[in-house]
Formats: sequence, structure tokens, C-alpha cells
Amino acid sequence: MKCKTCGNEMEKQLRDGEKFVVCRNCKIKRRLKQKPTYSNIPDEQVRKKAEKDVKSNYQQMLDAGGRKPSRRRRRAKKRSVLPRILITFLILALLAGATWFFFPKIKAKLSTNANTEKENTASTEINANDSIDIKTKTFSIKYERHEMSTDATGAPAFLIYYHFTNNQAEASISAISAVGLNAVQNNFYCPPATMAGETPEMINFTTPIAPKDTILVCQAFSLAEVSSVTIEVLDLLSTDGKVLGQETFTLQN
Repeated sequence: MKCKTCGNEMEKQLRDGEKFVVCRNCKIKRRLKQKPTYSNIPDEQVRKKAEKDVKSNYQQMLDAGGRKPSRRRRRAKKRSVLPRILITFLILALLAGATWFFFPKIKAKLSTNANTEKENTASTEINANDSIDIKTKTFSIKYERHEMSTDATGAPAFLIYYHFTNNQAEASISAISAVGLNAVQNNFYCPPATMAGETPEMINFTTPIAPKDTILVCQAFSLAEVSSVTIEVLDLLSTDGKVLGQETFTLQN
């Protein structure tokens, strides 16, 4: 190394573990920078050998993974697959048998339900076309007469009279709790009429009667106009809510 001032060759010296360069001509002394050393890094030969061993082990691992399975392993694999195939065929067979066994019964049940529904519909239509003379296990009604009148507001009112019979053997019932009488005009239900005065027959509508007794009942309905009106009869003591009978009356002033 040459001196930057005079250009003479500088002399290297070591003192207290540190390296210096001295120029005898300029009497200049400089400390040399030392390169860092790492004590935990092995020598180059050791590093190359370790790298070679790692590559060799990795290649052996790749070669072992790419080998074909032995004949014993292939047989064991085939044996493990066979039970799954047998179980699958068994499940399919059971499903086919269940379908063959239950499908006719389901089909017959659906057919029976359809026929029953048709019979019920036909029965309802027949009853709906009958008169309002109805007989059930709990009561009977028999048409007596009808007439036109006016309600408390002066609007037209339809009055219908019928005989109500209690068919029960023990309990007393009234017409208002057993008979559902509806008046229909132009596809609208007519409301009950409020009359200026009540007749005995109107009072009988809410009067309970003893078993096997009969009473004359009157019900009044307000009308929108004087024209035909249809009376429907329902059984309030049943849960089906079907129309038991109906009859249309032509009205005149």
C-alpha cells in the first residue's frame, strides 16, 4: 500500500492485535479495517460435503416415491376395494326390493284416497242440490214457509221458518248452536236482519229444547234487493264445515 501524501510504500505493523500501516517518510500512521469473521460458519469443504449429502438424500427420497407398489401391496389394495363394491351392490338391491314391495301399496293408497275424495265431492254436490230439509245425528230441520218483510231500517228482509228437532238422547240444544243457516244473494252472504219486534218463532231460535222435542224457528236476513236468494244449511256441531243442503227461493214484492 502506498502513501497518499508522498507515494512511498507504507510499512505494515501489528500492535495489540490491531493492524497499522506507517509511512517512514511522512511519519503517517493509519489503522487498517479488519474484515468480520464468523466462528460458527464451517469450512468450505465441510459445507460442500454437507450440500452433496442433502442432494443425495433428496434424490433417494424421490426415487423411492416414484417406484411402483409391490405385488403384495397391489393385492391388498384390491382386497380393500372389493368390500366397498359388495356393500354398494347390496344397498342397491335393498332399495330395489323396497321399491318393488312398497310402490304398489303406495299407489293403491293414493288411488283409494283419490276415490274417497271423489266420493266425498260427489256426496257434497248431491247434498248441496237437495232441499233444506236436513236430518243429522244431532238435529233435524224441516222447511215450513218463507215471507218478505222489512227490517228496523226499512230495508227488505227475508224471513224463513223451519221446524227444529233435537235428535240427541240426553243433552238439550238450541237451533242457534246447531244449525248454520246462510242466505246468499248475488254471490254475497246476507247479514242477519234486526227486526223492529221479535216474534215467538224468532225467540225460539235461541231457546234450548229437550231431547226428541221439536220447535218452530224463524230466522231473518237483510237483503240488498228483492230477487232470488239461496239458503244454505251447515252443521255447526261438525268439524268438516260442508254444506248439507241448499235451496233457492224466488222473491216478489
